[in-house]
Amino acid sequence: MHDSQSAPSTISGSPATQQCAPAEVRSVRTFSRELLPPATVVYSTHLRKLGRPHRQGWALALCPFHDDHRPSLSVNMQCGGFFCFSCLAKGGDVIDFLMLRYGWDFVRAVTHLGAWRTCTAAKKPIVVNDEKVHFERKEQYLETRSKDLRFFTLTKLWFFEELQSLAARRLAELQRGAAERWKRESELCGWVLADVCPRIRRAIAAYTILSFGSTADRERFVAFPEHRKAMIEEVLDVGCVRDDRGRYMEVAL
Repeated sequence: MHDSQSAPSTISGSPATQQCAPAEVRSVRTFSRELLPPATVVYSTHLRKLGRPHRQGWALALCPFHDDHRPSLSVNMQCGGFFCFSCLAKGGDVIDFLMLRYGWDFVRAVTHLGAWRTCTAAKKPIVVNDEKVHFERKEQYLETRSKDLRFFTLTKLWFFEELQSLAARRLAELQRGAAERWKRESELCGWVLADVCPRIRRAIAAYTILSFGSTADRERFVAFPEHRKAMIEEVLDVGCVRDDRGRYMEVAL
């Protein structure tokens, strides 16, 4: 005969009552762009012969991605974007630069830059079959991911617009008779302008979906990266997005 005090007891009741385990304290590490060092510091450390930035924040440097003898890499000291007018290496921020420069993955690049934020969180028991809690967590996740994607999209959009302005200004100088800094520079400036225009359109469409689209569209855009291209093309064809109330927001191209 077993001792009733030593035998494990069976707790009856709802699933919510069955999960009453004590909270588990753990450390959570999340990426934070606010902790990234200034682009000036990163590029001054990892580039040779870095020129003085222009008014728009662009500076020329020797490109580390090919055998460069005349500065052909343009880096932006404000957003961290970079573009080489010779080998066409490009990226939107200093993370992209380090990943391309050293072959690092995202985690190693962010660790090198010190942009992880560590906080202590209590892992609370999950309440099963609680639709309200599930809905609130889903909404919080959607809003957080949408905010991160909006910020990243704006950064890319600003970088592409600056690159477009830089290429257009340089092409105008060449057409007025300025000497080319490298072979076929005018042709390359024209290629940059042709390449960057559709990128700007797609970035604007993505930002419009994340900012003014319906909850279902934003959830699909966040959760399924493989669907984003088709969604962006559809928005560009239609010229607008629709929110949960059925109101239309035009894509400002």
